[in-house]
Amino acid sequence: MKFELKFYKFYKLKHLLKNNTLFFIYHANSLNTKNWNNLEQKLTNLNLKYYKIQNKLFAEILTKSILKNVTTLINGPILIVYPKSNTMSQLTFKKLINLHASLKLLSFKLNNKFYLLPQLKNLKSLTYLQNIILFKNIIKSLNKIPLYKLKRLN
Repeated sequence: MKFELKFYKFYKLKHLLKNNTLFFIYHANSLNTKNWNNLEQKLTNLNLKYYKIQNKLFAEILTKSILKNVTTLINGPILIVYPKSNTMSQLTFKKLINLHASLKLLSFKLNNKFYLLPQLKNLKSLTYLQNIILFKNIIKSLNKIPLYKLKRLN
């Protein structure tokens, strides 16, 4: 079997997308060596791993999967950031959105679903229980609104 770098990167990225239930996709705009060192230090302090990939390879993998709609987001160098272990309770979305000045958060994958940045604005943390409580409160408030309107009509 001939070992080529492109096939290795392809299978490594495919394995990363399949096996990690939570990861963040960033657009790495202009990273010089000084910015890259600062970014690496910040990621290690937050217990996060990263994988920098080429946009052609990532787009090719996504077009072959069920995530064809996400391929329009890819335009330039992509950085995938994922946690080392289950230590995501200390991180908030504000920290992850403003991780570095040269990084822009495009989307994130949670339990085989991709979420875009506007969908993240209402979530406060990454813990499942807090998000379910928030969702329950939203459903309760939405259920009360039509009831008040119906009472006024009668």
